[in-house]
Amino acid sequence: MKRVLFFIVLCLPLIACAQTETLTNADIIKLSKLDLPPAAIISKIRNSKTHFDVSVDALVNLKQQGVNGEVVSEMISTASHEEKVAASQKDYSDPKTMRKHGIYYYNKGDTSNLFVPLDPTDISNSKSGGFGTHVAQHYTYGIAKNSHVSELSGAHSRRQIQHLKPRFYFYCDPASSISPNEFSLVQLKEKDDSRQMIVGASNRYGDESGISEKQKVDFAYDQIADGVYKVYMKEPLDVGEYCFIYTGAAPVQGFRNKVYDFGISEPGK
Repeated sequence: MKRVLFFIVLCLPLIACAQTETLTNADIIKLSKLDLPPAAIISKIRNSKTHFDVSVDALVNLKQQGVNGEVVSEMISTASHEEKVAASQKDYSDPKTMRKHGIYYYNKGDTSNLFVPLDPTDISNSKSGGFGTHVAQHYTYGIAKNSHVSELSGAHSRRQIQHLKPRFYFYCDPASSISPNEFSLVQLKEKDDSRQMIVGASNRYGDESGISEKQKVDFAYDQIADGVYKVYMKEPLDVGEYCFIYTGAAPVQGFRNKVYDFGISEPGK
């Protein structure tokens, strides 16, 4: 009896390993080379834990290794199902959880809408100084600067935030080198039907390009996960209109670019 119990205890780890076996592409190739019927391999897939690579290169390799087409189709279907299950199990209340790439406002206190995406907005127009600027340049023999301005349509952003020190999260492709360090936060000049930023200047002695330093607002950020950054304000923001803009694509006259705009409203209003 003791020998039987010893044998059972000895086999338990082996049984556990068999139960937690995870099928991979390499396992399917091995089974296919045994000339097992496709139905048998498909049944094995459906009754096992799996981790398949179904990228284009992997599928080409499976075909070259002689894996049956129906088996490959089952692998693709299984991998797709696993991705959906994994996505449904993500904790989207956790800022570290990767989501669709973009910039999100952290809407603290609203658990039903905790991470609010900032929609990208097209710069609608770019122009140079008007009549007054031309007059000034004439009388200063071209020394006066001619500012180049980009505009966003509408006096206010559709995304209004009632918090003077808002927090944002940037979700970037981990494979890229993009981070908040490559963005500028700009306070826009409000007009009756538009919001403006200065993106350059020129006079008879040369041209300048780039966002006006007077309109830039300091912010800080921390990387909290691979491709995920927490962005926060060093000082409370003034009530007004703002946007994040990628400095590698700063707007210039004649080109249309996108920005991530928002407004700061009086708290409680």
